[in-house]
Amino acid sequence: MSYLAKANLALSITLTAVSTLLAPLFTPILMKLLAGEFIDIDVLKMMWVIVKMVIFPIGAGLVFNKLLKGKAKWLDVAYATGIHVWNSNDHRNHHCRRSG
Repeated sequence: MSYLAKANLALSITLTAVSTLLAPLFTPILMKLLAGEFIDIDVLKMMWVIVKMVIFPIGAGLVFNKLLKGKAKWLDVAYATGIHVWNSNDHRNHHCRRSG
């Protein structure tokens, strides 16, 4: 994003944040439009999976950072491990089906 923002740090961070927040909406819609004829795409399910993988960890990180900042160092490691396990389980449970 720094290339698009021409090395403007504030603009680069804003573009990254906006694209991250819009990903759960636009990724499934674009997949349905561009690949919907080749594979069966459940738009709502894909949106929910992306929200669980992207938005929930960001929100949890913001909340935990605000509430527990500097109070317990072991929580930093535990939190990172928990997010990794959560995302790994979602990848194992997500299967694509070919349309008929």
